[in-house]
Parts: sequence; C-alpha cells; structure tokens
Amino acid sequence: MPPITAINNDDDLDAALERIGELLRSPEDSPEEAELLALSDLVEAYEAIHYPISDPTPAGVVQGRLDALGLEEDCLIPCIGSREMVAEVLADQRPITPAMAEALSQLLGIDVGELLQEPAARQG
Repeated sequence: MPPITAINNDDDLDAALERIGELLRSPEDSPEEAELLALSDLVEAYEAIHYPISDPTPAGVVQGRLDALGLEEDCLIPCIGSREMVAEVLADQRPITPAMAEALSQLLGIDVGELLQEPAARQG
C-alpha cells in the first residue's frame, strides 16, 4: 500500500481520485479498504475547501423539483399567481411568500421551510 499523503493541489486530487477508482472493489476490513476510506476523506476535505457547493435558493429547489417531476413552469401559476410572477420567482427576482410556499409544498412535495429560508440561513 502506497503511503497516504495530503492533497495540496488539483494534481494531487486527480491522483487520489484515480487511486480511489482502483480501490473501489477492495475487500472489507482489508488494508486497501482502509486506504480507500482515508483517501475518500482527504478528497472530501479538499473539495469542501476548494470546490464548495452552496445550497440551492428556494427558486432552485422549485426548479429542481419541476425538472425531477417533468413538469412545466405553467403548472406553478395557480400557486404563484401569473406567468410573469412565476418567471420572477424562478429568476430569484421575487421572494416566495408564505401562501405561495404552502401551495408549492402541496403541489411539489417540498418542505415549506426550504421555500422560506433566507440565503444566510441556508449557508449552514
């Protein structure tokens, strides 16, 4: 087993990811599995610092659910009010009101809290 070293740059990251690919079918409780777990933790830590992924906005949550369900934006008109208002909400130009959040929750199965969070509250 090669020594496990820190991931300091993207070249190190690429090498670690390549090694992880080689180790994916390692037997349980083997030194290779231990190496796989250690490298995975290092990759996760490096990526969290250098390639953070922010939480989606409420509009992003709605758009993602529409895409997942294969629905068109027009189905949101009864929940939001008009085609123009739907476009503004999905462009993050209009906030989702509590009444909209309730209707969207019922239509799309999204937790109301996800739709009403302010950006600072989502950044955990």
